[in-house]
Amino acid sequence: MLDSDVISSVLNSIKGCLKKSQPKALASGLLFLQNMAVISLDDVAKAILSEENVLSTLLRTIQTKTSNTNLLISLFGLLSNLALHTDVRSRIADAGGVEIIQDRLASIKNAQLLLLALKTLLNLALNTAVAETLAENYCAYEVVAHAHARASRDNPDLLLISLGLLDKLIDTEVAANQNEVASGAESIALAALGDHPSIKQLRSVAISVLQKVSE
Repeated sequence: MLDSDVISSVLNSIKGCLKKSQPKALASGLLFLQNMAVISLDDVAKAILSEENVLSTLLRTIQTKTSNTNLLISLFGLLSNLALHTDVRSRIADAGGVEIIQDRLASIKNAQLLLLALKTLLNLALNTAVAETLAENYCAYEVVAHAHARASRDNPDLLLISLGLLDKLIDTEVAANQNEVASGAESIALAALGDHPSIKQLRSVAISVLQKVSE
């Protein structure tokens, strides 16, 4: 168990940074919580959920289209970890976070930031209702449109996260974009198999996606 006083102190600092618009200090605080969430997700999740409006304020930071890449990397890194917690997943979804994150995909230019944003959506999609919302909002099409160009042989982690999200959504994607989604998903899966045949997990999800688009 983590020291609750330490987490509370960092959260208070984060709230102060949000009010004063101090992106560098805010990014550092978010990174600390991201790392602590790896050690004890439950402790960090409970602390954040106990603080009124913290999650919604962080989501608004994404919505404001801030161009501070380091801040966004720390923010999405934290959210991707927190989204593994059932209660936080629900709170993010209730605050409109799913739509906010998906809307941000088109403006992301940095490959690491895109990976973390997609990872956050993938972890949120562990909630069945969230997965259905993402499918209804054409998230698979968004992944194909924005991840395909960056999911290269030099970035197997982005390939894995992109294909993982596609694998979860592609069989429920709305038919309006079926052909575009299938074609793009197939290209990403084939790139993964061709460039990284020795990575077992990537190979497995790529084959799963290929099977779904060929059905």
